[in-house]
Amino acid sequence: MIVFHDFFYKSHPHYLDRAIGMMEFVNNCGFIDHGDLKVFIKKLKQVLKEDGGGRYERGDIGVSHNTNGQILIEVKRQMDYAARICYIKLEKGLSYRLHNEKLFQFYEFPSDDRPRLTNKDLE
Repeated sequence: MIVFHDFFYKSHPHYLDRAIGMMEFVNNCGFIDHGDLKVFIKKLKQVLKEDGGGRYERGDIGVSHNTNGQILIEVKRQMDYAARICYIKLEKGLSYRLHNEKLFQFYEFPSDDRPRLTNKDLE
């Protein structure tokens, strides 16, 4: 599972509004499937190409995605950014059983597969 947080944007030209709006929309939300993150980044790039008036193709603007859990909309040929959003990858979903307050794992979120219901006691 991918959970987005810590969205931030700077003053920017209006042609970036739609892409920045996409990032703001997913803030404090999540994707169940890790493959959805790839689609989201692909769609961000597509919007920048459509709205950028050739700037994306020239390399003036772009999308940077690093393994540290951050996506940036880059400007000024990667010298600055207009917006960023951070994300974390959740591995497990935990809960307490209400009748005995024992901790258990109810979901597993593997990066290479769909989430799985586990219902595994941890205590």
